[in-house]
Amino acid sequence: MRIPLGDATDRSGHLPPGATLLAVAVAVVLSAGDPDPGTRRADALALALGLAEAAGLDRRGADQAAVLATIAEAPSELAAAVHAGSPVEAAAELSAALSVPARLTMPPAPACLAAVAWSLAGARRRGDTLSESLTAVDASPGVLADRIATWWEDQPTSPAPLYEITAIERRLRSRGESGRRLRSLTALTRAIGSPGSLDDVLEITAEEARSAVGAASLSISRFEPEHGHLRTIVNVGALAPWEERRPTDECYPLDAYPQGASRLLDGVVHIASDSDADEAETALLRRLGKGSSVAVPIEADGAAWGEVYATTEIGSPPFTSADVPFLSAIAGVISLAVSHTQHVDRLTRFADEDPLTRIANRRVLERQLQVLLEEGAAGDTEVGLLMLDVDGLKDVNDEWGHPEGDALLVRVADVLSRVAMTRSGAWPARLGGDEFCIAMLGSDGVEDLVNRLRVRLADGPPPQPRLSAGFAAVRPGSAPVSELLRRADAAQYLAKRTGAPLVAVGPDSDIPDAASVTPATPRSERRGQGRARGTAAGPALRRWRASTDGGSLVERLEALGDAAVNLLDLNRWTLSTHAPGTTTIHIRSLHLRRRRPNPQLSSLVADEVYDLAAYPATEAALRDGIGFSLHVDDAATDPQERALLSEYGVDYVIAVPARDGAGTGLLLELYGDDDSLPLAEARALVEALGSRTLRRELRCSGLDERG
Repeated sequence: MRIPLGDATDRSGHLPPGATLLAVAVAVVLSAGDPDPGTRRADALALALGLAEAAGLDRRGADQAAVLATIAEAPSELAAAVHAGSPVEAAAELSAALSVPARLTMPPAPACLAAVAWSLAGARRRGDTLSESLTAVDASPGVLADRIATWWEDQPTSPAPLYEITAIERRLRSRGESGRRLRSLTALTRAIGSPGSLDDVLEITAEEARSAVGAASLSISRFEPEHGHLRTIVNVGALAPWEERRPTDECYPLDAYPQGASRLLDGVVHIASDSDADEAETALLRRLGKGSSVAVPIEADGAAWGEVYATTEIGSPPFTSADVPFLSAIAGVISLAVSHTQHVDRLTRFADEDPLTRIANRRVLERQLQVLLEEGAAGDTEVGLLMLDVDGLKDVNDEWGHPEGDALLVRVADVLSRVAMTRSGAWPARLGGDEFCIAMLGSDGVEDLVNRLRVRLADGPPPQPRLSAGFAAVRPGSAPVSELLRRADAAQYLAKRTGAPLVAVGPDSDIPDAASVTPATPRSERRGQGRARGTAAGPALRRWRASTDGGSLVERLEALGDAAVNLLDLNRWTLSTHAPGTTTIHIRSLHLRRRRPNPQLSSLVADEVYDLAAYPATEAALRDGIGFSLHVDDAATDPQERALLSEYGVDYVIAVPARDGAGTGLLLELYGDDDSLPLAEARALVEALGSRTLRRELRCSGLDERG
């Protein structure tokens, strides 16, 4: 006889401890022996965790939902074995939890989310439609349905869930090691004062850290941005046959580990196992003969200095998120050790480093170019130099202030470093002022490299920098370093004059004249040439498409706003409401993509109220349900609306009106500036997207076109 769920759980919807641990044991057995290998179980586990997070469950509830999702269809013979060999009460609780129907309820219990996750994982693998599957689990529009839709479209096929389930088991079973770890941190702190060089201190620290964390091996490596790699300083513990305790040439180029490079620069801890999706990380673990690893960035003086890399033996419990706080504390202690001893070589470093951006300066660049010319001569390979100028830096300093201008230069240097890491042999530097460059062997793929630079720079907060790019290449022995610098600088200056995205000069080519270069684009296009339109359009379009299938009118309009902002590179959107019988309209929600710092310009806040009588075009659109568009320079349109555009510092607006079932008027307004797509092109796309959003034809005429 099955026990009802309400009797099988406590008031918070959690399973009692006995039933929880029994569920974990069953999940481990099923996942370990699943020849599939557990793909449906892995998808169900991932979705259950996502739903638990969206529903606001605590960590214990989220873990229980994830485990139950992997055993929702346990074979009958295993269920019988569970009942026969387990405490009756725990087995009954687990049996009751597995019998819960797949229905979304609020507030949800872990077992309910588990049943929904298992059901949807199966539906997705059968090829069922999303709308049918949501109906089957009674998923009305809301946070949980949105999370399911995102997983349905974006979640890749997951690896077998055994590793994740083992990690959950470790979280559910408290390790109680806080006292021992605190004593270890104290010993680490004492190691800072040990006599000897920095390498000696790091060796002592590594031994203490390995013992404290229970790792099989532990390494400390130094980040050398001028070479684009991590250089290992010390390895301790059970090492692979090819590893040395104090290696002299153990380096890991970051272009071979792109995910690790990004995490290092972002200061993010990374845990990997031998089933990790990152092939480079998996291959490294196999070379080391280890089962899992954790990489913890080390920062010194506010910049990436290196990392701690610890491993576990194959078959031992892998590292989990429960280890992260202690490992981060260890990295902090090592940071203190670095700061304590680093002053010895600080003057030498300053001689080679740009003090603002912390990348190489011109002195080191010229030295490196000479090395590349010598290396290129050995392989008869061209040496190239990409010269980059940050356009409009003076405008940023004048409008935003010099601290913001300095921050922009630091951001450009950071992006240059990240992109250069993905190309073997590429070497970034700052020449001075607003000029940067990347030295490299060969000239293939330069246009793609410039495009990636612009995409990364556009995908950030304002002010967003724009680049003029020139490239030159020479053959080794044919020209000195000074000639390569001159040719690259001339190409960059020509790009700046003409507005061309890139001017490239080969080793046998003369610097072209302006007439032979691709003509400059119109002002509205040129100011945005560095911006990558639609870099976030994919997810925004998927959210918009999902909202049109079942979202509320407000959700559909907000999703339309997000899609349009990304596709058209708009400045912002606002969604306003007008209650029946009132004379005002207020901003309900907004998305501001580019904020102007001038305090004289309104930045728009939610709930800002406007009198409709002062804006007849808006009043007419809400009354008649007909959209409109207008440009700030069009004298034939409503002067009040144009004055508002001037106040906001934008060029045009496209308005999309609608009315909900209660009679409340809604107005989505899409604002473009001189970095956005021109009004005529933007309006055509908004009309197409808006017609599907509103499920009726939408036309947003210019005000002078409305009879």
